[in-house]
Amino acid sequence: MTETTPSPPPPPPPPPAPAPTASWFAPWSRYGGATLAIICATVCVCAVIAWVTSYLPPTIVWGSWHGALRIAGMGLSEAQFDEYAGAAGGYGAALAGIGSIGDVYHHFLGFAYTGGSAGRLGWFRIIAIPYWFIVLVTAIVPVRWWRRHRRRRRWQTQGRCPGCGYNLTGTPDHCPECGWRHAPAAHL
Repeated sequence: MTETTPSPPPPPPPPPAPAPTASWFAPWSRYGGATLAIICATVCVCAVIAWVTSYLPPTIVWGSWHGALRIAGMGLSEAQFDEYAGAAGGYGAALAGIGSIGDVYHHFLGFAYTGGSAGRLGWFRIIAIPYWFIVLVTAIVPVRWWRRHRRRRRWQTQGRCPGCGYNLTGTPDHCPECGWRHAPAAHL
């Protein structure tokens, strides 16, 4: 009689592949995320403008004078101020003239605030913001973007990870440091 040896049990099935981590934002991650950010930022700016203007006086004028943007709020109508500005030589000169007769005057590094009442002109408030400050504040974001863009281009030409700068000579399709993966180009 021959003995039969039992056959070994079949190998266990491979574990199921992990489910892709799909989020509602995944299809938007490349350009949609930036678009959504721009839309949200625009709505935010519009809301801030509406909020601020709800507290502003009926007439607001602005002009440029001696390296500063002057913004004035006053209790007279635009037509009355236009008449006064025409006689004074323009909005900038008119705002400078009104500012010199204010009851309150504060200034520091080109920033200024003046306010008061000026007879037939009624009450007024003038804020001066120096242009150097406007240039400094508005240049921060473009300069940071430009520096980040240049750094990533330099890393890409040197064969480094665009996310963290890790040397990818051994693993050009992914980064072991930050987890970045090279997305193959889609062929249409």
